[in-house]
Amino acid sequence: MKKNINKSIDKAIVYDSKDDKVEIVGSYLKGIERSKTLLVFSGQSTKLMNFSDYYENISSFRQAVDICLDIIDRLDKKASQKVSEVLLKNKVYCENESVIIQLSTVIPQIVLGKEISRYTNIEGVIGHSLGEISAACVAGIMSIEDAIRLVYFRGKAMEESALSGKMILLTAEEDQLHKIQEQFKVRASVRNSANEIAVSDTIERVNEIQEYCIQENIRFKILNNTFPFHSNLLKKSSESLSKCINFFHLEKSIINFLSI
Repeated sequence: MKKNINKSIDKAIVYDSKDDKVEIVGSYLKGIERSKTLLVFSGQSTKLMNFSDYYENISSFRQAVDICLDIIDRLDKKASQKVSEVLLKNKVYCENESVIIQLSTVIPQIVLGKEISRYTNIEGVIGHSLGEISAACVAGIMSIEDAIRLVYFRGKAMEESALSGKMILLTAEEDQLHKIQEQFKVRASVRNSANEIAVSDTIERVNEIQEYCIQENIRFKILNNTFPFHSNLLKKSSESLSKCINFFHLEKSIINFLSI
C-alpha cells in the first residue's frame, strides 16, 4: 500500500492506490513549514477519479463540487446529473460523450487545485490539453464558472464533429520519426522529446503506421482512446469553439502559468 501525504497542509489527503480509498488525516500537521508546490493538470482521460470520499468527508470540497454542478445544471440538466453520477457514484460513460468525460475530468482538477492553493504556496501551474483550462482557473486567469462553461462548449463541439480516430505513441530516432510523418502525411500531435511523439489521425491511417512500425521494428504503443485528439481533423470543432471564446473574461495570472 502506497500512501502520499502532502505535509504542507493541515488536512492531508492519504491516497491508497490499492483500493482507491481516501483517508482524511487530522490537524496534527498544522504548523509544519509550508513548501513550494507546482501543480500539473493532465488532459482528458477515460480513467476518472472517484470523488465520493472527498465529497462526503471534506465540506469545502462538497461546496465546491456543488457549485460546479449548479453551473452545469444551468446549461444542461441531463449533463449535470451524469457528471454527478461519474464523480460521486463512479459511473462510467463512453468516451464519445465528450461533455461528460471532460467535465468529470476538469472538476476534480479545479476543486483539488483550489483546495491545495488554500494551504500551500503554489509556485505555478502547468496544463496540457484539457488541463490547460483547469490550470488557467487555478491560476486566476478564468473564473470557475467560465472554466466550466468553456469545457462544456468544448465537449459539445467535439461531440458534434462525430469523429472517430486513434492515437499512437512512437519511440525512435529523430530521423525515423520524421520519415514516418513524411511517408504517412501526418504530424506530431504531442512531442514528448526528440525521440518520442504521439500521432493522432483516422483509425485506418494509424493502423497503417502500426503495421509499418511492426515491419521496421519501431517501438510503439496504441493509446487508449477513440478520438483523434490534437489533429487537423478537429479543425471544424476548433472553429466552432472559437466563435464563443470572446464571451469569456480573462484576467492576469496570479501565479506562474504554463500551457503545453
